[in-house]
Amino acid sequence: MIRHTLRYELLTLRRNKRARIFTLAFPVLLLVVLSGVSGNATTTFGGDTVSLQRFFLPGVMAMSIVTTCFAAMVQIIVTRRHLGIFQRRRTTPVPAHVLIAAQTLGTTILAAGAATVLLVVGKAAFGTGIGAGPLAAIAITFVLGALCCCSIAFLVASVVPSPDTAQPVVQFIMFPILFVSGIWFSVDGMPAGLTAAADALPVKHLADALHQAAMASSFSDAIAPGHLAVLVAWGIGAAALAARRFSWLPSTATA
Repeated sequence: MIRHTLRYELLTLRRNKRARIFTLAFPVLLLVVLSGVSGNATTTFGGDTVSLQRFFLPGVMAMSIVTTCFAAMVQIIVTRRHLGIFQRRRTTPVPAHVLIAAQTLGTTILAAGAATVLLVVGKAAFGTGIGAGPLAAIAITFVLGALCCCSIAFLVASVVPSPDTAQPVVQFIMFPILFVSGIWFSVDGMPAGLTAAADALPVKHLADALHQAAMASSFSDAIAPGHLAVLVAWGIGAAALAARRFSWLPSTATA
């Protein structure tokens, strides 16, 4: 049943031209622009000097996960609820957990496609190759980060009343967090207060885990258990809260 519902989700996403552009094309364009203009410049990560081209690859990948599995997913969830799609689908024999799992898996697969393209472009255009061990660590981090962001998306969508307010709410939450999470530039010298705030949120741990993996030479050096534990904790906590708050009915029906 999950496989059938997942096929529907993937077909819906494939037909969504806007989703394809912003999920697949925009991260690649951003990586090409940032890496192209950086040249041989360097930055720091964890006190070590690294090339900006290698730094940007996992950073853009983290941004792609957040925009796909959080920002876009909130908009989709709120829109489907507002249009009564969730309400109609709940009248079918398909259980609620199947609908949630299929949407989460479909979004994660879409984000995985974007991450794969980024890795290929990074290797082909800028020589930022990554070994097998670090790639495995990136895959693990990607899955946990994507599931965490999807859980948070369901939680945030539970308090967004309509599609018109979804995008402003998402942007208000997402952009400040991206800027303090080491996505586009090193935060080694960031003020202590901002560092503490970023450390309390999952995006910085996602970005740091991906950066660590991309700059390592072995799986043991690439995997970041502490950062992954934070992603798991946030994912479970958000899912638990979303399960209590989320409604399948349009906001007009619940008023």
